[in-house]
Amino acid sequence: MAVVPSTALALPTPELLDPPEPKGHLRALEEEAEKLKGAIAETLKQFGVQAEVVGHARGPSVTRYELLPAPGEKISRIQSLQNDLARALAVGAVRIEAPIPGKHTVGLEVPNPKRELVRFSEAVLSPSFQNAKALLPLVLGKSIEGEIWVRDLAKMPHLLIAGSTGSGKSVAINVLIASLLFKHLPTHLRLLLIDPKMVELTPYEGIPHLVRPVVTSPEEAAGVLQGAVAHMERRYRLMSQVGARNLEQYNAKMEKEGGETLPYLVIVVDELADLMMTAPKEVEAAILRLAQMARATGMHLILATQRPSVDILTSLIKVNIPARLAFAVASGFDSRTILDTQGAEKLIGQGDALFHQPGLTKPVRLQVPYLSEEEVARLAGYLRGQSFEDRFAEAYGADFEPPKAPEGTGPGEVDFSDPLLKKAAEIVVEEGYGSVSRLQRRLSIGHARAGKLMDALEAMGIVGPPRAPNPGRSSSPRSNSRTSSASVLSWPLVEMVPGGRWVAEIYGCDLDVLENPKMVEAALLDAVMRLGAPKGSAQSVVYKFHPQGLSAAVVSPVAAVMIHTWPEDNASATLDLYFYRDGVDPEEVLKGLSRAFGAKEESAFRYWRGTEHAIRRRGFTDHQGG
Repeated sequence: MAVVPSTALALPTPELLDPPEPKGHLRALEEEAEKLKGAIAETLKQFGVQAEVVGHARGPSVTRYELLPAPGEKISRIQSLQNDLARALAVGAVRIEAPIPGKHTVGLEVPNPKRELVRFSEAVLSPSFQNAKALLPLVLGKSIEGEIWVRDLAKMPHLLIAGSTGSGKSVAINVLIASLLFKHLPTHLRLLLIDPKMVELTPYEGIPHLVRPVVTSPEEAAGVLQGAVAHMERRYRLMSQVGARNLEQYNAKMEKEGGETLPYLVIVVDELADLMMTAPKEVEAAILRLAQMARATGMHLILATQRPSVDILTSLIKVNIPARLAFAVASGFDSRTILDTQGAEKLIGQGDALFHQPGLTKPVRLQVPYLSEEEVARLAGYLRGQSFEDRFAEAYGADFEPPKAPEGTGPGEVDFSDPLLKKAAEIVVEEGYGSVSRLQRRLSIGHARAGKLMDALEAMGIVGPPRAPNPGRSSSPRSNSRTSSASVLSWPLVEMVPGGRWVAEIYGCDLDVLENPKMVEAALLDAVMRLGAPKGSAQSVVYKFHPQGLSAAVVSPVAAVMIHTWPEDNASATLDLYFYRDGVDPEEVLKGLSRAFGAKEESAFRYWRGTEHAIRRRGFTDHQGG
């Protein structure tokens, strides 16, 4: 569909979008619903539940059948039959809403045999969107009753989105962005897009609404969010100067006095987990400050993640972002994490969602419209062809640039503050070898920064000094052999043995254990014995403390266990096992360590077999404790 963009600013038109889908044959759909009514009534009768099917409402993805329990019949009995009803109706899962808000009936939501495709154009052309009085209207989806839900982001005032892969989360983000673009020129709305995955939001690169290019680096994103906080504070100062309490009052005064107005600013983050794992303290602090204070300045957040775990969606983030859009997740626990209630684990994917915000008694089930990649490309292309005098960027664009890295530390000083330090340690431990050039390639950073990371890793005891002076500076982790083990330090060789290696990262640990050297050593000592070390042969040491935690190891002639702790980074730790005896179960050993440290969740274990490891026995000259 060819739509020629205008160089002057103009709102997009529905002609850019694929047309709405034709409706299905109503009579056939009703016959199908009547058959299912009979099957539901028969199943309830078989289990002795007295309830009548009194009506139904067909939505795009599911049909809700209304059940009226007989007097004295407990709703809990109907709820207990969810799996039996799903089996009887030959569907994957059903969801029970008890009761339906505003009614005396129980809702039984059953997936439709054939789903109705709700296109974004249908929502754009609907009266709900066309007549919306919202400042920042968002198309959320089509309800079971057939209503297009449009809600005001300015009133939410921030939105949290979560859902597993394939649930429709990414399409929903595009729908939300497109909703704003169809209603606002860049003079009234600006976007700050953060996309660590580098695929979902980059199609919008170059549109005039962006305050800066799409941010794709997690490390850069932390600085950009801090810049957004500074910009928010700058807006507060401007508002204070004219006695305005919010952006609407400020802009009204500016229009009256002939001054420069400020646009709304929506910050979209996809994927939040990548940012929280890179710089959790900085990212969480910036998000919390924006969530708590940005509303009055016309700044709003849309945060998305496919990992609705408690280390990503912390309690502080959730409490400050009460509006939630949940897509299909793996478990009831994940559903409670995002919605504070179960239900999202019963969703059927492909845009099937539950929306909740303050004022709603229960989450509302919606089918998020479909917006194809081609439609996004047409929309972005149309906007990209427009130009205007961007006074906002001239005045405030520098606010959204990440702070420049410090010129360097003083002579002999080591910088432990780099947010990439933990990732660099994981790379070196995983590969058994570290170099400036390798860190440059793996982390996409410059030579100077990679060199500082190597200095920090050496100071922490994770790598040894360079083997020889050369421009590419390389180090094996505490060894003179590139093929030696990645974490068993600089102990002299006793023997080279064929063995195995397991590595895991655990997080959410008990800080009382993680920060206690004696308890750390005790846990590692037990692990080495379980890996087959003869009694009395193990030697332990807490050999290095560093600003971000400690590193410890327990070694025997046949096995070794090492840990690097990061208490301030989600209370996490990296575990390394080396062994060569048959008959041991390293996965169980790692799980035992995870339990010993009180970890909330385990990472996927990475396994190497048949490598050679240097294992040694002797005293330690640089140890502390142990």
